[in-house]
Amino acid sequence: SQLKAGQYDQVIGTINKDEDRFTDPADQAQVLLMLADAQAGKLGQKDDPEAWKDVAIAYMRVPAAFPPDTPGVGEALLKTGEIIEIRLKDKASALALYQQIAAEQKGHPAGQKADENVKRLKAS
Repeated sequence: SQLKAGQYDQVIGTINKDEDRFTDPADQAQVLLMLADAQAGKLGQKDDPEAWKDVAIAYMRVPAAFPPDTPGVGEALLKTGEIIEIRLKDKASALALYQQIAAEQKGHPAGQKADENVKRLKAS
């Protein structure tokens, strides 16, 4: 896919051009997730907290628009937590979000990863 190939501007352009075609909620959630992934990819390893806040907001559009059991919601929440923890260096807020994800996504991969992150942060 263009996303894996690092063609972030093409991904964003294609989605923006074809956004009316995505009518299924699951597809819409995946499209929002792909847009956020493309924004994150464009930033790469840059240390730009304001830009990373924008990416976190892009990820949060997924859980804001769709129920917790929609595919992509847990992943978007987890990526938001990682941005808060790693890029914004706010471990307390990240911990709170990971705890929420662990509870809401119990039994799903995102919930399991969030639970691991909670244990890791509490141990540090």
